[in-house]
Amino acid sequence: MRQINAILARLEVDLAEHGLDVTRHGVGGIRFKVPWPWRARRAGFLAAATSGLVRVTAGRGERRQVRYELKFTTLQALLMVASFVLVIVGWQRARVSLVAMVALIWLFGYLPAYFVATGQLRRIVARGARDVIDRRRDLRTPPGGAGTRQTPVSGAARPT
Repeated sequence: MRQINAILARLEVDLAEHGLDVTRHGVGGIRFKVPWPWRARRAGFLAAATSGLVRVTAGRGERRQVRYELKFTTLQALLMVASFVLVIVGWQRARVSLVAMVALIWLFGYLPAYFVATGQLRRIVARGARDVIDRRRDLRTPPGGAGTRQTPVSGAARPT
């Protein structure tokens, strides 16, 4: 539980450094809101998203898993309005070209923003979680190194 809280605390700091509004959500989660693009200069490509959630889970001795999701509500609304306007303006055109234009708007408007913003969040989350886990691993490593094993000295003879 302490490691989960340490990971969440590190991620809170990292996300806040990118200009996001971060709040704790439940035991193992963080919710964040992305400010408007003109207010979030440090957010980078995360400005394409509207909000998100990061959860750290671990089940019965299993490894920690960091899951995240981004919501692109504003971007989706803008693209829906653009698609609607395009359909109204181009209603007299051929239906195939109209459908192709709407598909191109979504293909070049949504997918690049989705992939780049998700990739940026993935790097932030991976770096934050890795720093905490590596720090804890370093604290547990014995001074002789991880690969050395010390055998106890005993007075008993070894079996042959």
